[in-house]
Amino acid sequence: MYIAMFDLRGSQNIYLLDIFGDLYQKYLHHILLARTTMLLFLGIWVLSGTRNLQDFLYYSSLLSLMLGLGLAYFLFRDATNRFRWNPLYALIALDALLLAVILLYRPYATEPLLVHLNGQAFLYYFALLGWSVLSYSPVITAWATLCSVFFWNLGVALFLSAPYVVTLVPVGAEHDMMMASNSGYWNVGLQQSILMLAIGGMLSFALWQLREQLGRQIISEREFHEILLQENKQIQHEQEHQSETPRSLGDYIDTVTGLGTRLAFQRDSEQFTKVFAEGRLIDLTIAFINLEGAEKLLQERGQESYDEMIRAFAIAARKQFRSSDMAYRLKTDQFALLAPGATRANSVRLQTLLENIMKYVNAQGFPEIQGKMGLSTLEEAEQKAADAP
Repeated sequence: MYIAMFDLRGSQNIYLLDIFGDLYQKYLHHILLARTTMLLFLGIWVLSGTRNLQDFLYYSSLLSLMLGLGLAYFLFRDATNRFRWNPLYALIALDALLLAVILLYRPYATEPLLVHLNGQAFLYYFALLGWSVLSYSPVITAWATLCSVFFWNLGVALFLSAPYVVTLVPVGAEHDMMMASNSGYWNVGLQQSILMLAIGGMLSFALWQLREQLGRQIISEREFHEILLQENKQIQHEQEHQSETPRSLGDYIDTVTGLGTRLAFQRDSEQFTKVFAEGRLIDLTIAFINLEGAEKLLQERGQESYDEMIRAFAIAARKQFRSSDMAYRLKTDQFALLAPGATRANSVRLQTLLENIMKYVNAQGFPEIQGKMGLSTLEEAEQKAADAP
């Protein structure tokens, strides 16, 4: 019922890490609240005049990194385009506030600042690299590399420019030791920067080559919708000239749910099959969903409650499925879904999506309704047709 499709514009439809996304979706607000609370305690700690800030910075940096990992995973979840804001922005904003507080009291911020910035550099680096791999975007990969290198070198520079280094001018052996230590930090920073740039550069080049190859085989979601739109116009034009009773928009949209009708399902299925035959689509998964208990609900609670349940199902389906997936109401309690680019490998994921939909329906006052799903792919249908005598 639901399959990931390569979107060459920076895919919004990659679901490889949705298992983690489902978990972090429940705790996202808790993570943000914890990090905000940490910053408030940091401000109170500083304003109270406590000078033992280094220990606090050390532990707060570790806590920041651990909580930041949760939000970093949401990078992948955000790629599904189900959220209107990117949690990475909140992560960066909170860290910027933390750094601002630290910089205002630089006399107490030494090595913990370097630990924090270095950790955040790698956090952004691996999170953004992972996002770039899932989105097949060399641009995002290059940006992630430059961003991480910047944060790392910023940490080294701030650490070496701390007031105790600038204001105190040691002489003799102490001066030589300090210069050697500073030189060592810069050497480590340079080596790590070169390593980041090398890895990011190679990955960017590899993704650029992969994108070029995929571009010759797979159309993007936007291009696919343009093809369907052109086909729809052509079909409507033919119907207006060949049929005495041309089809109207109401024939293709269910009035209760706003989903497509059986007629729309037949029309779109033919168009998907045509695009698949031309080699511009990897595969198509067709899912059929039956709502068990719907007839009993109609008999016991009436048409109004029945329609309310159907609308609840449609609302949940729109939230769970991609914008490119097309949902239809075939019968009173039977639905279908066309998912371009889908294969059977996502059957477990599709079952999870259906369970989420049914949980929403049950929570709206219809606990007796259960959903059953059957899957079929266009590739399987073509194979069966070819094997038939």
